Amino acid sequence: MLRNALAARRASAARRRSADRHELGRARSATSRSLCSRSTTNSADASSANTSPWKPARTRRRTAGGAGSPHLPGSTRWTTPFRAASRVESVVRRQRVLQPASNISDVGSGLPVSFAALACLASKVLGSRLSFHGERRTSTRGAWAGREWRGTQLRRSSRHAVGGQDCLMRLLILGGSWFLGRTLIVDALARGWEVTAFSRGKNGQPPVGATHVLGDRRNDVDLQRLAESGPWDALIDTSAFEPIDVTRVTEALGKQIEQYVLISTVSAYLDWPAVPVSEDSAPWPSSLTYTEDSPELAALSIGGQYGTLKAGCETAATDGDMRSLVVRPGVILGPGEYVGRGLKLLTRAARGGRWLLPAPPAQPIQPVDVRDVSTFLLNSLEAKRDGVFNLVAPVGHSTYGALIDVCLALTGNRAQPAWVDPRWLDEQGVRQWTEIPLWRIPEGTWQVDGRRAAEAGIRLQTTA
Repeated sequence: MLRNALAARRASAARRRSADRHELGRARSATSRSLCSRSTTNSADASSANTSPWKPARTRRRTAGGAGSPHLPGSTRWTTPFRAASRVESVVRRQRVLQPASNISDVGSGLPVSFAALACLASKVLGSRLSFHGERRTSTRGAWAGREWRGTQLRRSSRHAVGGQDCLMRLLILGGSWFLGRTLIVDALARGWEVTAFSRGKNGQPPVGATHVLGDRRNDVDLQRLAESGPWDALIDTSAFEPIDVTRVTEALGKQIEQYVLISTVSAYLDWPAVPVSEDSAPWPSSLTYTEDSPELAALSIGGQYGTLKAGCETAATDGDMRSLVVRPGVILGPGEYVGRGLKLLTRAARGGRWLLPAPPAQPIQPVDVRDVSTFLLNSLEAKRDGVFNLVAPVGHSTYGALIDVCLALTGNRAQPAWVDPRWLDEQGVRQWTEIPLWRIPEGTWQVDGRRAAEAGIRLQTTA
């Protein structure tokens, strides 16, 4: 009996996935015209002003596909976000995105949704650029974090010009297998920089063109072996979790690095998200000796423990004579996002029916695109910028309602939003930030001051 029930469930899921792919194809046809018009409008300027020294070697045979076709992986065309992102589309389909069930049926999740729609979501809501840094799409077979990028062939044509002069920097990235670290490597290579990526290799390989040093940052022997590949103009640390992680690196590589860049978080602020914060707000009290098992952290919430450890990482990175830059991002979205916030919203929108959402739809949100974060960091290295910066979009850049509208448009407007009192949702046990992504009741959640980064030149795409 159980076996029959499971077989029926699999058959039903297969039918729903087939219908979902059909609806996504219709959504592509409906949205690609506006997206392609934006791409066509900017194509002449982009091609003439393209400073990327990395160009794709197009070695894969073009697949057949007519107008309005789903454009499945294997093709070499990448004009729109749908096409650029579908190299990982089949991987996401195989993952069968599962979300925790809610005690309110209207809030639960549904069908897996293509990563292509997520990339389009980033493009429309965050105003992201419509290309994947000139990378061509490759096979999606293999692990999510690495193999879908493997096989990309790039050739170098020139160095990155800054102020009319060639600028070649040597950059070390701790991490680099996925999301921000991977985007940083691609962008740095495009500028003609020499990039070394240090990681354990458990989440895939860094992009082709970077030197990959395999090792564990908590292993002193591996760090000493890494030091032999130096020196570097800067190090960008995307993976530090405990203060000792930073301390080990600075002790082993201190003489090989001119600047330490730490990717921290707004969670490092003691009062976030309860109240609005700025770079001058107090961080969590911490110590260089704290670990996640420290008894001093036992009474704190998970967010408090995370913020305390990150605040300790900041202290470790800024101590000493080395020039340091600390950035505190809020929510980062865009291609390769592994937390799944945007994907979960799209999944729920694709399910259809009545969709309970926290009012008001005009609630400002401050996510930033991963590529804008990467550009700011690399520009800061060129400018030899130091200090602390919040990396968030300005208040008014986008709203929660605009985010939901795009999710609905991309999934065929199957769901009917029902905006309800967020306090009522909380009383029903709906989990903030996880069960409904990007929703939190505290007033400071989307009131992070980002003026310092704006004055330093961070460029965020406008909302489409």
